[in-house]
Amino acid sequence: MIAQKREQGLSVVVTFLTDGRGSHSSDLNIQNQIIQIRRQESLNALGILGVQPSEIYFLDKPDGTLANLKAEEREQTIKQISELLKRYQPGEVYVPHHKDCHKDH
Repeated sequence: MIAQKREQGLSVVVTFLTDGRGSHSSDLNIQNQIIQIRRQESLNALGILGVQPSEIYFLDKPDGTLANLKAEEREQTIKQISELLKRYQPGEVYVPHHKDCHKDH
């Protein structure tokens, strides 16, 4: 969908809520490496699709924690997303399917 929108000349903004640290290990050093690797992979892949780095946002919530955010952090996250929606005023918003089995999707 991103490639199709970019081919149509439409801007695309991508926001990652979680950092991906929980995918492979509980070791903090490995998790920190995974965070950096995933961020770079995201930037590279989206760059290939024509998304500008200035239109890619990382909210860096710990992987696997969205359902259990404390009230203050939940409100902060909602505010961040709301600000992005107000700034870009997208005609469409894409999110993962509600039946996706990953708890952060």
